[in-house]
Amino acid sequence: YIYKFSSIMFLDSNETGFFILIFLSFMLYLKKEKILFIPRLIFFIFFIFLVLSFSRAAVLGFLGLVFYANVFRPLSKIKKLFFIFFLCAIFLFLIMLFLNDVSFLSKIEIFSKSYLYLSNTTIVRFLFGVGMYNSTKVLGGIYGHNYISLYWIEYGFFGLLLFLLFLVLSFFANKKTYYLLIPFLITGLSFFPYFCPYLFFFLGL
Repeated sequence: YIYKFSSIMFLDSNETGFFILIFLSFMLYLKKEKILFIPRLIFFIFFIFLVLSFSRAAVLGFLGLVFYANVFRPLSKIKKLFFIFFLCAIFLFLIMLFLNDVSFLSKIEIFSKSYLYLSNTTIVRFLFGVGMYNSTKVLGGIYGHNYISLYWIEYGFFGLLLFLLFLVLSFFANKKTYYLLIPFLITGLSFFPYFCPYLFFFLGL
């Protein structure tokens, strides 16, 4: 996409959006926990950067985080149920909207190719993976992209299980701020780097 290559990107628009999202979420964490006062102007500037990355997944992830933290959490259970149905309807609408989008279709293709590979591979590769940076070899030159395909193909079922266990432990470590995982679970379906110390450091905190 020409518009993506005109964005404030390093290599991939989703990569840029992912890293900006980490900064935004970390600042939100510091502000919510009253560790540090961060002016709204700073949030606004970083959000502009996020929009200029042209990463739809990152923008949706951050908006989902803000919506959950400020609107959804205080609601009663009945209102929450209503909003869940409402969000599902929006999600289906967005899928229909992007059905002819090359970028969106490529993400579906990665899931499809991952399923075909995993259903036909050896038990050893299924459980332990093919090794780091080898998803491109088994997916026909396509990078694993999302954390499910990437970890399962490269680190195996046990690698994916350990990563998800890490997220679950992060959730139980501090139930007050578990919602900060929301943007990464959303954006991670569109892009996830091999090694992201910033994210792991953030979740560790």
